[in-house]
Amino acid sequence: MINYSIATQWDTDAMLDIVCLFNEKHKLHDVYGALPHSIIGHGRSPYAVPNINIQDAKNHITALKEKGVRFNYLFNGAFDSKRLQEHDFLKETLAYIKYVIEDLEVCYVTIAVPELVEIVNSYYPHVDVKISTIYNVMTVNDLRKLEGLKFNRVALGNDAPRNPRHLQEMLEYCKGRNIDLELMLTETCLYQCKTRYVHYQSQTKDVLPNSIDWYMNNCILKRILHPEEFLKACWVRPEDINYYCKLGISNFKISGRSKNPQWTKKCLLSYISGNYDGNIMEILGTTPPNFENNCEHLFSIDNKSLQYFFDHHPMNCYDKSCQECGYCEEMAIKLFETGKFTLNKICGEYQVIGGHLICEPGPYTKKLMKSVELQEGL
Repeated sequence: MINYSIATQWDTDAMLDIVCLFNEKHKLHDVYGALPHSIIGHGRSPYAVPNINIQDAKNHITALKEKGVRFNYLFNGAFDSKRLQEHDFLKETLAYIKYVIEDLEVCYVTIAVPELVEIVNSYYPHVDVKISTIYNVMTVNDLRKLEGLKFNRVALGNDAPRNPRHLQEMLEYCKGRNIDLELMLTETCLYQCKTRYVHYQSQTKDVLPNSIDWYMNNCILKRILHPEEFLKACWVRPEDINYYCKLGISNFKISGRSKNPQWTKKCLLSYISGNYDGNIMEILGTTPPNFENNCEHLFSIDNKSLQYFFDHHPMNCYDKSCQECGYCEEMAIKLFETGKFTLNKICGEYQVIGGHLICEPGPYTKKLMKSVELQEGL
């Protein structure tokens, strides 16, 4: 049996329709989300998710509960734990947690900061806790750092799907400890991104809605200029989900709070069927900010052409340098040369030069370059 955690976009009718898609083999474990604005944040910019009000959120959670659906509320902002030593911050945080758990009647939460897990454990011991992917658990040592806390599920770090050796070690560690491991399916974050946690921290702040997200713009720019980054990113094809099931992982998370319910439905149906015919970017989660196009309009990677990609992927990927390996870059060139990987001309045009895909920037890429350069100069 495969269990899914899926994002809500706070459209109750659409979510109740999606709930009906599950069956005996593919179960809905929980629906997750959060109010856009809060003292501690929730892993996304408040302006990247629907602007739901308190009463509508309560009605949504109640409607799901009436259908037997568990709601997982996100307390997973990447705030500095030292702030919990500040009287006013702690007071407001406790009031917020109290409101969510007691007034919204939520009994399941996701947390990124261990000190906040301690608080929830202490004040609300009946509430189940999931450790957020933002905490970036990747090895048994990462799990050991959480010993003493009460939690029953860990959403593993973004890079975990490319880390099978450590996955097996973590599964062995969790046996007998009542801890389930969960993998992200649709995330396209840059592989081993050095600024990932700082980006999460920036999203915790209640910035202005039209603020430029330098981190995301730089991320999209890197992928245009180095297209192998799309293959390095740790998404999982619908056809490959059984590989992880055979390892012993049966819990999977589909991101998409900034998408729409139709996207979630399309994505979910692909994983339930174990098949997707088309551009894999259409069912992955990246949405470039402050630009008019989603990634599927900028790039096209034929999913069926990746049939053997994972079969030949290095199993010790996480412990090797990309420069030493070169597998993803070689695959990107092969896909490009056979017409299975294409770039919208507004992004530019590729040429293979000296064993690398080199991009001649188009207007969209130049716009990104200018945006990134301006922010770096501030």
